[in-house]
Amino acid sequence: MRYIPYLVCLVLVGGAAFGPLGETAAAGPADLVVHAGMNVSTIHLDDLIAKSRRGLALGVGTCLRLSDDFCLLPEVWYMQKGIRGSVAWELVTLETRYQTISVPVLLALQFPAARFESRAFIGPAIDWVLANEIRRKELQAWQAWHDVADQAEDLYVSLIVGGGTRYGRLDLEVRYQHGLSKLSDYRYREFLDVMPAMTTSKPAYDRTWTFSVGYWF
Repeated sequence: MRYIPYLVCLVLVGGAAFGPLGETAAAGPADLVVHAGMNVSTIHLDDLIAKSRRGLALGVGTCLRLSDDFCLLPEVWYMQKGIRGSVAWELVTLETRYQTISVPVLLALQFPAARFESRAFIGPAIDWVLANEIRRKELQAWQAWHDVADQAEDLYVSLIVGGGTRYGRLDLEVRYQHGLSKLSDYRYREFLDVMPAMTTSKPAYDRTWTFSVGYWF
C-alpha cells in the first residue's frame, strides 16, 4: 500500500505525456498542472475547541477531457495539516501536525469564456498519513512533540468540492476537503493522565481549505 501514491504519480505523468484521453503529444499540449499553495486546516472533534493551522500544499494533476463541458481530474498532493493552541475536554491545551499524500479523483464542470476558463469540481480523495505528531501545554510551556502515528489511522477518505479559474497557463483555485472517515479517536496515551475518567473515545475528522496557484503545461 505504501507504493500506491508513487504509482499514481507515474500514471498522471504518463497520461499527461500522451495528452487528454490518449491523444499523442504531437496533437497538442498536454493538460498537466502543477499547484503550490497553502492549507488552512482544522479537526472536527466533540469536546475540542480547535484553532486552524496553516501548512504547505503541493500538487500535480492532469485533465482527462470527457466532453466539451466535463473533465476528469486525477491528482496527487502533498499536504501539511493540523491544529494549533486548541483546548480539549476543557482541560488540555494541545497542538497537532500531520502530513499526508492525498489522491483525489475529481469530476469538473468547465465554463469556458473568451479569456478565462472557470470550473467547479467535486469528488472523493484518499489521504495516506505520512507523519502524525501531537504536543500539549503544561504550566504555560509547550512540551516536546510526540509521534502518535501508531495510535491513529494510516489513511482516511474525504470529499472535495471547489472551483478554479484558468487564464492561459496560469491557474487560481480554492477547494474544501471534508473528512468522511476518522483520522483518529484522540485517546492518545500521552493524555490519559489528564483525560476525565468518563471520557469516551470519539472520532476526529479532517476539515481543510486549500488555496493554490497553478501552472498548466
